Amino acid sequence: MLTRRDLGKLLVGGVITTTARADQTTPPAYGVDHFKLKVVNAGASAMFYYDLFGGEVVSVRNGTMPESPMVDEFFLKVGDAAFPYLILSQMAALDQPGLEHLAVLVNGSGITRIWDADGRLVEIISRPTWGGTSSTIQRPLPVNWKSLRPAFQPIALRRVKLLTTDPSHTAQFYGNLLGWQRAEAMLEFKPNPTPGLDRLVFSIHKMNSDHARRILRQRGIHTHGSRSDVLFRDVDGNLVELVAR
Repeated sequence: MLTRRDLGKLLVGGVITTTARADQTTPPAYGVDHFKLKVVNAGASAMFYYDLFGGEVVSVRNGTMPESPMVDEFFLKVGDAAFPYLILSQMAALDQPGLEHLAVLVNGSGITRIWDADGRLVEIISRPTWGGTSSTIQRPLPVNWKSLRPAFQPIALRRVKLLTTDPSHTAQFYGNLLGWQRAEAMLEFKPNPTPGLDRLVFSIHKMNSDHARRILRQRGIHTHGSRSDVLFRDVDGNLVELVAR
């Protein structure tokens, strides 16, 4: 996995990074590489998700960009899909928890940073970043993680629902960027005066709503929603939804 500092080193080696307007043309995209969330306690957030879904986890001491301070981060990939994955990043003292950015894969070169209709950072990258983590920033996982037995067998991080001031405008932006079919499969939009993250949606093997709620209650997690919904909050207050394939 390429870290932000790895990306910074690439820049020195000649890869050009640019910033762009939300309406600037970009190469055709073929997927979302990752979503990065700022969290109150990176270790606690990562353990919460790993306890539920298992998957692959990489613990690092990393910075968002070369000039940013080093913080604890956990890269978490659940299910069999090559992407997207989650980055759970320890927020700085003056930060607020929530979605920092999403990274989109395109058939192109270099690294571009653009902003969507709500001013949300979107990183445009030309290759998947999972699997290229520099050994110099990796850290061992806590010993007590070895005893965890994940509650569910997830298929993938299926979808992310974003809060947006203008769903039509935001949908148009991501439809143009990702293609309408990919955008509709990966992203949902909910009107809200304050943009942000509404929920993460995970698809689960052999999903049964009653059984899933019972497992979550056994882990001390309160669920809500209708009989067919399985909704709950993570340790940072983000809404999580479980769905069938």
